[in-house]
Amino acid sequence: MKKAIILTSFGTTHKDTREKTINVLFNEIKAMYSDYDIRQVFTSKIVRERVLEKEGLKINNLGDELEQLVAEGYQEIIIQSSHVIPGSEFHKIYMFAKRVKDKAVKVKIGKPLLTSLEDYQIVVDYLTDTFTYESDDEVTLFMAHGTDHASFTSYVSLAYMLLESSIYVACVESYPEFADVIKQLKAHHVRKIHLRPFMLVAGDHAKNDMASEEEGSWKSQLIEAGFDVETHVEGLGELEPIRKVYLDHLSQAIHHESRCRHAR
Repeated sequence: MKKAIILTSFGTTHKDTREKTINVLFNEIKAMYSDYDIRQVFTSKIVRERVLEKEGLKINNLGDELEQLVAEGYQEIIIQSSHVIPGSEFHKIYMFAKRVKDKAVKVKIGKPLLTSLEDYQIVVDYLTDTFTYESDDEVTLFMAHGTDHASFTSYVSLAYMLLESSIYVACVESYPEFADVIKQLKAHHVRKIHLRPFMLVAGDHAKNDMASEEEGSWKSQLIEAGFDVETHVEGLGELEPIRKVYLDHLSQAIHHESRCRHAR
């Protein structure tokens, strides 16, 4: 039986971070599942166009890749999300999968990073073990993307579970808001802040909105507010324990017998 795994992500135009994150996860999947053909797709049309223009690298969207695999006679297809939360980009996967559900193809879908309570507990434990500092006035602030999708509550839940730690989470879009977190940092008499992206890749948001010297960047705003700031431009995909969560989700999807049409 012909089988394939599609690693799907929003994508990034920054080759340096792609090689350290998405490509590493892709190669780990390839090494673990030699009996599957491994494919990669980007859900962002703009990213695909820019990567093709700059690098000459053609990366399909999910719909085209699925249709191609069906035409080539694949009978089992696993779509593994590398999204952080089950937001609008993740739900597009189900939309595309439904298009091939009546073509005698078994399609299964692997979940994003933060899906179950167990996922949150694993990630929270890892974050607090790794990014907590000895000094009471030294903290880590993660920049998440945020979303206007109902799943914005994923970041609220994460921030709540980190309340007793010295780790904070704020979003570029939606909630928790950066301005509110600044107030919390001042109220807690924080001196030094380690800024990190809570995103799979360290692309535009991490390099420009978070870590740049430009007016309006998070780094500049925090320095202006009186904090000592150190930036770490490192995507979540560079962290092995985070990639392991995705790999566990892929394993769960492979060994789950329900087809995508049964998903709710």
